Amino acid sequence: MELFTVIVPVLNRVHTIAHTLLSCLVQNDERFQILVSDNHSSDGTYEELVRWAARDARITLIRPPCRMGQATHWEFALEHVREGYFMFLGGDDALLPRCMERARACLAAHPGVKALHSPICVTYLYPDVHGERAGCLTTWPKVGMELRDSGEWLRRVIGGECGILELPYPYAFAWCHMDVLDDVRKKGRLIPCRTPPVFLALAAARYSSQFLMVSPGFAAPGVSRESIGYSCQFPGGDRVQDRKFFREDDIAAKDIPYHPKVGVSRSEHMHVGETLLRAKEAGLLDDSTKIAWDRLVALAYREFAVADWSVEDRQANFASLQIVARNFGCEAMLPELDEKSNMGSWMKQLPFELPRPRASAREIVIDLKPLDVQGVHQAARLGDEILEALVCSKQGSVQEMRCDVRSLSWCFTQIVKTVAATDEVAELLEQLELRTEESKRRAAERDKAKQMVVELNERLKKTKINAAKPSRKLGDRLKRLFSASS
Repeated sequence: MELFTVIVPVLNRVHTIAHTLLSCLVQNDERFQILVSDNHSSDGTYEELVRWAARDARITLIRPPCRMGQATHWEFALEHVREGYFMFLGGDDALLPRCMERARACLAAHPGVKALHSPICVTYLYPDVHGERAGCLTTWPKVGMELRDSGEWLRRVIGGECGILELPYPYAFAWCHMDVLDDVRKKGRLIPCRTPPVFLALAAARYSSQFLMVSPGFAAPGVSRESIGYSCQFPGGDRVQDRKFFREDDIAAKDIPYHPKVGVSRSEHMHVGETLLRAKEAGLLDDSTKIAWDRLVALAYREFAVADWSVEDRQANFASLQIVARNFGCEAMLPELDEKSNMGSWMKQLPFELPRPRASAREIVIDLKPLDVQGVHQAARLGDEILEALVCSKQGSVQEMRCDVRSLSWCFTQIVKTVAATDEVAELLEQLELRTEESKRRAAERDKAKQMVVELNERLKKTKINAAKPSRKLGDRLKRLFSASS
């Protein structure tokens, strides 16, 4: 039986780490372990972890020799895993209660697959973050299992046709086998970039022939005020922490710098592009690999334009994007960067169609602030019940609620009733979208055929006219010859 290791790299998460560990310890699996690496926390996190490790033998606590950059710290932790599958989990994230049940079921159905991946299915925003969804649980109920061709989906990411989360993303989304890293080790550093989950996702797709996309999934990403992703990529993030992370303040063993052609950016799509450059330099991708910078720049622009950034952040975001566009010759992808820019007209002028943003048809948002929810582990349990309710409705079975939050029980029945209806609406909308796209494709083909008919008629008309001219000249000559001979 394969070993599963959840790796929790942590730095100053004393307020949330217990919730993360509780979500891991409810897993009922003989070959499951928790590896926590404390990056020299200064807020009492390490002392809290020592107490947890003493309580349960499944928790192994390690510490690097000094405070490291994020990628270097992830490399340090990975070197302590020798076999089986791994997943990274943040110190404010949670595993779903049925995580290991689902993972084992996936391997039973597809033995030997090297990566088990899930689309985003549950998230929880702690009440201390900025925004209208603070304190809310969001779920995207869906049931399915799809075996994907790794090379094809890697090509789509490189071509800007889909996002990085369509690949096995081993940060709260995917279990990846250690075998996929063997070839990476042969080329040098295990994570030669500043964005470790993106690089590991590329490596998992590059060195596996197939991966399994499964819903419901395995984990519930949490967002707290200490979250690096929240500080760096959300409009309401902590800009002090944002700058501190990018500059690597107080880091003794610093990471490799950002690629000079890309630099620092708050865009997920620029992180993907920067990591693709580093992957080429590291030999993970062929030198001939063409990165679709025009699409990535356009996606980043859309990402920045639709969010509610401050004036200062907005200017900084677009300034960084303009530098990338100049460096890769795709300045034409950017409109005039002003408040009056019309997204609709800009997108119509693009020479390609951008991937659609995540649809919200399946989205269920529950405000947990009035309820007795203590942290991401309890939010994850409720989210898992919602997901399992959909599974049971598909199978025609009855579900018993496992969630131990008493104040949630009263609303669970009503939530379950909405899940099947939400899923049906979402499926109908997806079918409508597919048929609309097919209709557009056929309409485009009809328009193209009509244009070809018009062009052929024009050519035929010109040909007749040109053919008539020499005929008239020949007729005139014959008349003259006939007149002369008579």
